Order: sequence, then C-alpha cells, then structure tokens
Amino acid sequence: MKRLLILTLLALTGAAACSVLAAHVPNKETKVPTCTPLPVSFAEDDLVGTWIAEYFGGLATDRLQIRKDGSYTQTYSSEVLRFEGASQRWSLQYDAAGYAILHLGGMRRCDDISSICTNQGGGLPVGEYAINQCTGEYMTYTNEVVLFVTGAPNMPRGIELQHARLAGSDWYYTFKLIE
Repeated sequence: MKRLLILTLLALTGAAACSVLAAHVPNKETKVPTCTPLPVSFAEDDLVGTWIAEYFGGLATDRLQIRKDGSYTQTYSSEVLRFEGASQRWSLQYDAAGYAILHLGGMRRCDDISSICTNQGGGLPVGEYAINQCTGEYMTYTNEVVLFVTGAPNMPRGIELQHARLAGSDWYYTFKLIE
C-alpha cells in the first residue's frame, strides 16, 4: 500500500513538472531552419497576384488575392469550413536578418483548424505561438497573419509565401503564385 502511494505521488509530481515545462515557451527553436534568400530582382510588386495554399493534399485551399493598392482578400474553403474575408490591408517589412515579412491585417489563419480560423479579427488566439521559419524564434501575432517571403527558384517570380509553423507542430504550409 505504501509503495502504491509513493508511486502515485511520484507520477503526480512528474505530471506537474511536465505541465510547468510545457507552459514555458522558449525564445528560440534549437534547430534553426534557414530560408532561401530572395532573388536579387525581388520587388514589392512581385507579391501582386493570386496565391494558393493547399492543405491536406488539396482537401482545403486558402486563396489570397494581393493587389498593388495595398489591399488583399482571403477565401478559405474545405469540407468543414468556408470563409470569405472582406478587403484588408497588407504591408511588407524586413527584419534585422534581412528576411521579408508580409503582414496581412485581419487575415485568419485557416489551415483547417476551426478554433484558429474562426478567431475574430484574425491572427492567432491568445496563448498560441508560432515559429519564425527563417530564424527559429517563437512569435505570436494578433489581428494579422505574417507570411515569410522566401526565395523559391522553381516558382513563378522565384518566391513563395511561408506560414509560420505552429508551436508544437512539425509542418507548415506555403502559398504559391498562380498569377
């Protein structure tokens, strides 16, 4: 009986320690992926056009129509979710490492995770984290989605738009230009 009590206490202590460790969000991934540099000829106008991300082998699609006037629209479609957003604003910035980051105000992250896709105002729900694909740093974003503009030599215009990888996940998706 005493042994069962000790084992139970050890199991509870271990579970508590694991939950404390899981609640701590590190500043950076230990394995830092690198992003392919942008083509030398890259210009903001290269972002203008229709971009598609396919999820789950094409069972869900996310379409961005990026316009030259600084606006965009998002349409997401799957068997379980459908979302068509109003026209929103986009902007481009470069981080300290020189990576291009596309900010899409009001965009919903809709990779078939309804709790995130239905987040009013876009971005990630409070307490959710993503990982910068280029630097490995943990990040969060509210009222927007950020995509990393990276080089992709075999793609139109030599670029693609990468989602940040959700913390705790091994996958991420990219938007490809279809013109």
